[in-house]
Amino acid sequence: MFVILIFALLLVFLLSGVRVHASVLPDGTYMSRERTSMINGFFIWIVFISHLKGYGVDLPEADRLVAKLIGYLGQCCVATFFFYSGFGIMASLRRKGSEYAKALVCRRLPMLLLHMSLAVLVFWGVQALYGAQYEWSKVLLSMIAWDSIGNSNWFIFVSLSAYLIVAVAYALGRKLGEVGVISGVILLFLLLIVFLKIHKGFWWYDTCLCIPAGMLFFVFRPFMERIFAVLRVPVWVYGMLLVPLSLFIYSSLSRWPYLNNFSAILFALGVTLLFSCVELKRNPSFLCWCGGSALFYLYIFQRIPMMIGAGAGWHTESPFMYELFCVVGTLANAWVACRVVPFIDRLIFRGKA
Repeated sequence: MFVILIFALLLVFLLSGVRVHASVLPDGTYMSRERTSMINGFFIWIVFISHLKGYGVDLPEADRLVAKLIGYLGQCCVATFFFYSGFGIMASLRRKGSEYAKALVCRRLPMLLLHMSLAVLVFWGVQALYGAQYEWSKVLLSMIAWDSIGNSNWFIFVSLSAYLIVAVAYALGRKLGEVGVISGVILLFLLLIVFLKIHKGFWWYDTCLCIPAGMLFFVFRPFMERIFAVLRVPVWVYGMLLVPLSLFIYSSLSRWPYLNNFSAILFALGVTLLFSCVELKRNPSFLCWCGGSALFYLYIFQRIPMMIGAGAGWHTESPFMYELFCVVGTLANAWVACRVVPFIDRLIFRGKA
């Protein structure tokens, strides 16, 4: 099933009318919301495969090979999520300034907390069907992504922290300009890394610096593009070199996971450059949906069909049907959530800027 899934995603991309140029696309269109959503839409399924193989599914040889290759990515598979998030945050700060910094704390953070709380309640209900019981403290901590009752959490915790960090850094450093704000973000993230290194596993902190890296890329993108134009080397070549180099560095730094932030940044930059000169006749709507409006729901709810199928023993009795059930169930959950959760948001956050 993994082979079929990867092939289907590549086919969706290729059918979008791919044309490769030597130079980057003009006017920064390669960093548009649609383009970054498309890339994230591919990587969310890489995350899906990484999570699924953790449920002890008896994979056929071809799927085992795909899972092994994806294993080499490690935490780099989420690097673009943070990198593009940082890019988008910096773009909004330049455009809206203090209004956006305030919205990060007053709207985006509580909205993400609400979505996480709703997801935890769903997981709590599913776990209850299997007789699992949890202390209230564990459930409440899961709602702020510090703990888990079967749901994914660390990525959400870093995202919540990022909203606070950026807002604080902007409030303190805005008079120093954009680089001053980003320097503050880096400093606060370094403090967060120290804190998480004491209390959590390495995967909580080995990619989070991709957020300020994305912010820096927004500021210096025009300068980098001028350098690429002078060098006259096809930009995709840099991407082709950076991606394997970043993965080599990532595997070499396993003893010092906090340094893997740099390899994750190189990976995100490599992927970005690789696609920066790729023109599409039309945006692949499915991948854009997966990496855009459905991204959170695909990420947070994908473990529910995995848990249900594993609880029924399908992961060993019928691996292909188990994988298919997980794919369909994940898509169905995301499709429903994309319609229900925004309705709840409108009821709760109506009228707020």
